[in-house]
This record gives sequence, structure tokens and C-alpha cells, in this order.
Amino acid sequence: FPEAGYEMIGRPCWEIVHGTQMPHEECPLSKMVKSSKRESSDILVNNNWFEVTVDPFFDEKMQMAGAVHILRDITEKKVSLENLMRSEEIFSKAFKLHPGIVGISTMKEGRYIEINRHFTEILGWEHDEVIGKTSLELDIFADFNQRSEMLSLIENNGSVKDFEAKFRTRTGEIRNGLFSSETILMGQQECLLVQVNDITERIRSEVALKESETRLRELNATKDRFFSIIAHDLKSPFNNILGFSNLLVDLVKDKCDKEVIEYAEIIKNASEQAMDLLLNLLEWSRIQTDRIPFTPRSVDLVMLANEACELSAASARLKNINI
Repeated sequence: FPEAGYEMIGRPCWEIVHGTQMPHEECPLSKMVKSSKRESSDILVNNNWFEVTVDPFFDEKMQMAGAVHILRDITEKKVSLENLMRSEEIFSKAFKLHPGIVGISTMKEGRYIEINRHFTEILGWEHDEVIGKTSLELDIFADFNQRSEMLSLIENNGSVKDFEAKFRTRTGEIRNGLFSSETILMGQQECLLVQVNDITERIRSEVALKESETRLRELNATKDRFFSIIAHDLKSPFNNILGFSNLLVDLVKDKCDKEVIEYAEIIKNASEQAMDLLLNLLEWSRIQTDRIPFTPRSVDLVMLANEACELSAASARLKNINI
């Protein structure tokens, strides 16, 4: 206090402590005068907290003669308490707003003492139906061997993270979850904080994706076999067309005019090109079905371009297009 010693003698405590002309509302002295017994209160003075205790004393006629004030600096305790309350408030908000399933149970008996909103939404139990019950009584674990394994890990390591296990909702639906757990103290009681990330939809999506990939591979294999069958079945007729076109060219060379010979050559070249395409299709289908080794080699791009032009030459000529 700014003033000390004899300068305080004869002055009321509220004037010295609070700087007021009247008693403070929470002044323990005013309370003591009314109750005639010890009163105490926490008072903030110059940014410091004090616990003020006032005890009455009496004269020989048992009349209240005065009071003894005891002030104890509790600033550090007060700050620690406020920090603790702030931490508890943050924990409470995080607990309630966590998007996963969160529950706190006693370590000794495993009875739930608190759960969050998503616990009730996903599992279907009401808050009051869960509190005081155990996971065994609620039949939450679909496989109790998984529960035993998880508890063993917690006992040995003090925690567990992303332990995959199946859990059961109130309606009997089996879902998949990643369980994480830590031991915590709630007051003087050792408890277990359990958080479950529901991965049911993710697993279902993964299964559906694998099934889709399997169906796609089967469809591709069916397509490759289909192309192989078509190419193989068309190979024989095209061989006949190619053979007869060669005979036609040989027959008309000496007996027909130039235009007939030219058309015979066009038929022959078109047949050869169609046969090449058919053979390429057959080779491609063999590659897709792993029936031919992969042997890359250099190719003549100019020759390939000329062959592509020759393939379109007949159509271009009918349309009077020069390539």
C-alpha cells in the first residue's frame, strides 16, 4: 500500500484499500459486522489480488470490539486459476465442436462421463443414455478382440493413435473408425479421452474404386479379345481379295487399255493397304493381351506418311483432290 505505519492509524480500511469514502460492496468487514463471524473476500488492489480475511474480537461483555484483518497476496494463484479456467473453456469448446466422435470415460471402470454432439449424431444414442454406461453395456465395439488389443496398447504406451476398429451404432449398423486415445486427469480421477474418426465412407469409396478398376480391366480385356477375333476372322477374306486383285492386274496388263489397268492397280494397292491395317490391328490386340513381346524399333516416318497418302489416294481422286 502507498501509505504505511502510523499514517494508516484511525482511518477506515475501505479508504486505504479501495480509496473510497464508503465500504466496498464486497467488503468482508461489512459482512462480518452483520454475521459476527469470520468473513473473507478476494479483492483487486493496484493490479494485485488479495484474499482479505476479517475476524471479529469481543470485549469481556461479549460485545464486538473490533476486527483483525489478514491480507494474503494470491495474485499468482488467481492468475493460474484464470489460466486454468481459460484452458478448460478452450478444451470444452474444442471437445464439443470436434468433427469426430469424442468421449471421456473413467480409466478404472470405463464409464462415460462426457461425450460430444457428434457421438450422439453418429452412434444414435442420446447424451443421458450414454453417461454412466460403458462401451460394453452399450455394445459399441463390433469386435471385442479389437477393443482388448486397443486397451492393451493404451496400458503399455499410455496412448494409441489411428487404431482401426469396427464400431456399432444404436441401430446395429457396423461402421469403420480410426481410434485415438490419451489418458488425462479430470480432477483427481484418471480418465481416458477417446476420439474416433469415422472412415466408413472412405473405405466404401476405396472398395467401389477397386471394383470399378477391376470391371474396367475386364472390359478392356474383352475389347482386346474382340478386336483380335475380328482381325483374325477378316484376315482370310482379305487374303482372297488381295490374291484376286493380283490376278486381275496380271490379266488386264496385256488385254485392256491404260485406264482399266490403272483401276486394277488401285484395287490391288487398296487391298494391300487394308491388309496392312488389319495386320496392325491384329498385332495391337496381341500386345494388349500380352501375347507379343515389346520390341521397339526405328521407323521411317516418310514411308509411313507416303503409305497414309496412298491409303487416301482413291477417295481423293474420286473427289478431284490432289495429295
